[in-house]
Amino acid sequence: MLPRGTLNNYGSEFQPQMMDNVYGNPDEDQYYEGSEYANETIGPGEWFSLRSVTDSPINSITSTPSTLTSLSFDPWEELVWSGLSDGRVVSYMSNDMVKYTAFRAHETEVRQIAVDQDGIVSMSADNLRYYTRGGLLQLSFSNERMKNLNTFAFLDTNTQLQLLLGGENSLVVFDLFNGRIVREVDWTAGANVIKRGRVVWCASANGKVTMHDPRTLKTENTLDAHTGEITDMDTKGDVLVTCGISHRENQYYVDSFVRVFDIRTLRALPPFSFPPGPSFLKFHPTFSSTVVMASMSGVFQLCDILGDPGTFNIQYQVDTAGHPLTTFDICSTGEIIAFGDGGGFVHEWADRSEVRVNVYSLPTELPTDDHPVPPPKIVDENDSLSFVTLSSGTTGEPLLSDWPHNLTFPVAAPPTPIDERLLTNLKQIDFVGYIANPGITRRQLYTRVNHPTKPLSDPTRSHAHPQSHPRQNPAAKRNVPLGFPLVSYTPPRPPKPYRYVEIKYSKLGLEEFDFSRYNRTTFSGLENALPNSYCNAIIQVLFFQSHIRSILRAHLCEREFCLACEMGFLFHMLALAGPRGSNVQASNFLRAFRQMPQASALGLLQAPETPETPLPLLAENFNRFLLENLHKELSSSTLPPQVNTPQTKEDNNNSNNSSTNGIAIIENLFSTTIVTHTRCLNCGFHSERFSKCFQHDLVYDSLNVGKNLNTSFASVLRNSICRESQTKTWCEKCSSYQAAIQKRMPTSLSNILCLNAGLGKSLLKDMPPSFSEFWKNSIKEEGDEGDHVNIPWLPSIIRVTIDSQRNVIIQEGSDIEEPENS
Repeated sequence: MLPRGTLNNYGSEFQPQMMDNVYGNPDEDQYYEGSEYANETIGPGEWFSLRSVTDSPINSITSTPSTLTSLSFDPWEELVWSGLSDGRVVSYMSNDMVKYTAFRAHETEVRQIAVDQDGIVSMSADNLRYYTRGGLLQLSFSNERMKNLNTFAFLDTNTQLQLLLGGENSLVVFDLFNGRIVREVDWTAGANVIKRGRVVWCASANGKVTMHDPRTLKTENTLDAHTGEITDMDTKGDVLVTCGISHRENQYYVDSFVRVFDIRTLRALPPFSFPPGPSFLKFHPTFSSTVVMASMSGVFQLCDILGDPGTFNIQYQVDTAGHPLTTFDICSTGEIIAFGDGGGFVHEWADRSEVRVNVYSLPTELPTDDHPVPPPKIVDENDSLSFVTLSSGTTGEPLLSDWPHNLTFPVAAPPTPIDERLLTNLKQIDFVGYIANPGITRRQLYTRVNHPTKPLSDPTRSHAHPQSHPRQNPAAKRNVPLGFPLVSYTPPRPPKPYRYVEIKYSKLGLEEFDFSRYNRTTFSGLENALPNSYCNAIIQVLFFQSHIRSILRAHLCEREFCLACEMGFLFHMLALAGPRGSNVQASNFLRAFRQMPQASALGLLQAPETPETPLPLLAENFNRFLLENLHKELSSSTLPPQVNTPQTKEDNNNSNNSSTNGIAIIENLFSTTIVTHTRCLNCGFHSERFSKCFQHDLVYDSLNVGKNLNTSFASVLRNSICRESQTKTWCEKCSSYQAAIQKRMPTSLSNILCLNAGLGKSLLKDMPPSFSEFWKNSIKEEGDEGDHVNIPWLPSIIRVTIDSQRNVIIQEGSDIEEPENS
């Protein structure tokens, strides 16, 4: 980047007023908001200045305005993000450029900003940080290997979890999810710009562009672009363009040509000229070969590099008031171009009066209008602390000092200091020190127990535990030698039937251990010491479904790995071991489960070399996979002749009732017929599609989880079954992918309603499990005697019906009534 006052191609210092005669007066083409030309239709390719804002103090004489060093449009919301030279990050709402958030991200200048779905990534010369859109710091990382960072790019464009950082002497791959450096490659040429297409392109300070393998970062090819430093680079499709500085006659000047390369053949195409000297360039997002170029003097132009050079021949001047242009960006729709200058101004240019940043933007979260908190009473430092007014904490509302659970963690107690009189006799060999015991027993050692802290707004916080008070503890009055205090604490123990039992292995393994001694019921259990033992809970649930148990025990086929056959044999062993109360191993079923390629592809197998997946998410996916696989295996086979196997009386009755339709037992019990209505937003074409569903996922997103915990279980279930969403799908009438609204409505209900609580996804994303607050919450209702009774959020009984108009009616608890037409 050149300093202010750089000489142009004609040997004189560039002044903004010089552009009036060459490129036209910029004031004649600027239509500001509120002018009489603001609502007129702008022709194709005609750009005008929309608005200009700044966050720097412009009225102060002594203060120096901060320079804009980075600009980025938000690809998810209608926001514009800017980074300043003083380390601050400021965002504006694009519709009126009102400041949204502002916070100090770094101590030095912000060199680059990138935005993903959950927050923003900002980079300084030696530090990388991740913030939420509200300015809350989520990650801060610095390392001695990260020196003089210039640029970064997302290495994986789909998940956006890995960053490729370009420094002075190295390329660093940073894992944004785990917060650590994954790989480092020495790169002495230095990286000015990094772009990620099908491969990784790196523009160096020596004027060369290198192509790297995104998996190994190995250099594959090199392109000679400029004789000096490359200032900017961009790629789209099979074309790569660069601009930079050239060296001629021992002097450096801004190269007036933009270099063009064909990625497929790795050859240079004819360059095109931009006389003001290009310092920044980007491809237009809606045109395949249109490039937006800008110079440090504020002149920018659009040019079709592969088409007619005269398509865009108009150059525009940004009014920077003499300050150099430092950065620019273009939004995803191509309707707005934002420029940043050395005076701290953000200039927005548009080609139409009504503009938008994204085609489909998410709503921006705005602060709520809460009641103002009265200022605290000022107390002199010499006054007593009793003058400070504290909240009584009886209203039940959380205080500002109550931190959420995801931001707090328990801290262990500090180690007990050793008495100085004992240290005089300390003897140390290598790193181990020992002292002769002066007669202290284990009961006289100082112990300290950390209790879970409660928020200040909890009324029960003021009640101390009677055993933790030293005055009420008689053992604290004993004389302890050498000044060691004595605190007695006995943790509560669970009842004996629920205590943990340690299994002692022998030479025969688990064969000699008597499980029936600890199991006095008539039900048998499954061993959980085998790999993938999380499947035991789902297997036990299906075992107590009498119809499924009878059909699976009578199933027999010739396939090598059949889950229905192995589960039927496992059910047979559970029925025989039940009266004795012994355990059963599911090794055969788990062996067949491991051999199925679909299970490995879905990530249902636990292995040491694979990343650990939360057990709730594994159980959810395994239940869906098991029902669909059992339905496929039972539907593709016929029942064998009657086999004389020991069965219960209930199994005999169910096998007679289910023998005629045993191949469709899973569909009869769990299947719900769903009709999906799809309406295209472009042409209004309506279509219907019928499907079967064995499991329903509970959806909490449309209920503002965390803000409204009084929502009933029936409301959550109704919104989950009858779901409406907006997605992009194929339209037969338009013959292309268009935005459409899909609405799911059930036409028939299953006999057994299988629900997925959906708590595993929040654990996988490392986010606070806000849905679990619903399950922990209880509803207060007035009892018969006028007192309040806490009723669990999950009701004990629900009624689900479909009326004549296909409307789902869900009732729970005392609200259950007999429908008129069901």
